Amino acid sequence: MWADGQASVLFEDEIFPVCSSNFAQSAGNIETPHDLLAYPLISYTADDPTWTGWSEWLAAFAVELPKRKSGLRCSFYTEAIYAALNGQGITLGWRRLVDDLLVQGG
Repeated sequence: MWADGQASVLFEDEIFPVCSSNFAQSAGNIETPHDLLAYPLISYTADDPTWTGWSEWLAAFAVELPKRKSGLRCSFYTEAIYAALNGQGITLGWRRLVDDLLVQGG
């Protein structure tokens, strides 16, 4: 709940790493969240402090993101998704936002 109002859960969502099919094939077998640190992680600027980034997502698996991790930093979430589609690395995807792309086999 926020100090200035109430919040109601409208739906559940799932956040997970996404990349292009070609990138996944060249990366090989990624089995654990820690394995992701060996690859370029695409991040994005979020004005909303509740938005989940790599640090928060990895922390949920007891993995710490190195302070100087290489990877592309985008201004917007959509740019990060397009960068991942273009094989530039791995970004976080929200199921409700990327489901159609996954079905298409991006």
